[in-house]
Amino acid sequence: MKIQNERDDVASAIYAGSFDPPTWGHLDIISQAVDVFDKVCILIAEDSRKEYMFSSLERKKIWEDIVENRDLGDKVIVEMLPPATYAIHWAQDHDYTHMIRGLRNARDFEEEIVIQDTNRRLEPIMKTAYFISKPEYRTLSSSLVKSLIGYRWWTSILAYDCAEAIIEKLGIEREE
Repeated sequence: MKIQNERDDVASAIYAGSFDPPTWGHLDIISQAVDVFDKVCILIAEDSRKEYMFSSLERKKIWEDIVENRDLGDKVIVEMLPPATYAIHWAQDHDYTHMIRGLRNARDFEEEIVIQDTNRRLEPIMKTAYFISKPEYRTLSSSLVKSLIGYRWWTSILAYDCAEAIIEKLGIEREE
């Protein structure tokens, strides 16, 4: 089912996050979103409270490789959120109609209600579309990825492109 917006334009959405690093769960949400929206933007954001494994430019490059390797380029673009900019304002300024959010569990749902209520106050016209992760991805998080060490573990929970980037960044030898 394709989403139409009130202006009868292209239905488009942003999926904002730090994505440090991207997981199969993130890619699952993107895959679901491209079935619903005509255009999807992965928006790389910074959070000053987080310590990052990859710079925002490195994360953007990883996502660009993922998009290219999965032949999503006609529907998915990757952008970086400028510093001191709210994702909801960026989306509105760039004519996106929806925010994409992924839900893994009830805790995510409770957090997302707060985010949606805040976004609704900031940009009342913007809508939020929620996608539920496949069961096999519901326990994944970027934080979990950072706590695991080893190629075998990373490739089981990360898109291959991302596992390769981690190995290169940390200078780790591949396990056979």
